[in-house]
Amino acid sequence: MSEHPRRRPARVRVTRSVPLRGRVPSPAQSPEVVSVYDRDLRRTQLRWSVLSLLVVVLPLLLLPLVAVLAPGLVSLPVLGVPLAWLVLSVGTYPVFWLVGRWHVNGAERTEAEYVELVGEGTGDGPP
Repeated sequence: MSEHPRRRPARVRVTRSVPLRGRVPSPAQSPEVVSVYDRDLRRTQLRWSVLSLLVVVLPLLLLPLVAVLAPGLVSLPVLGVPLAWLVLSVGTYPVFWLVGRWHVNGAERTEAEYVELVGEGTGDGPP
């Protein structure tokens, strides 16, 4: 077998007709991009809200089910007060506060990412 000498590929010089900087509009200058970011921000905030609501409401809705399935557990006295009353009167407030903090931190982080992407001076829309 005879070996053919390897041919080097022809060199091609690539030139850019439009410079990258200065000609490409920033997201803050493009209304289409800003509207996509706005829509994404609203969807993310809605997701945070629904998730926070579910974390708070589902356990409260499950309490009557626990009362039906285990009536002795719900009427169990703790410090002279039935457990169900204690959970509803004292146990819910720390949960509300923790979920509220978690929700606010997530919403602020989402808005900070939005401002980082779009900037503050976009005119209408959130932050």
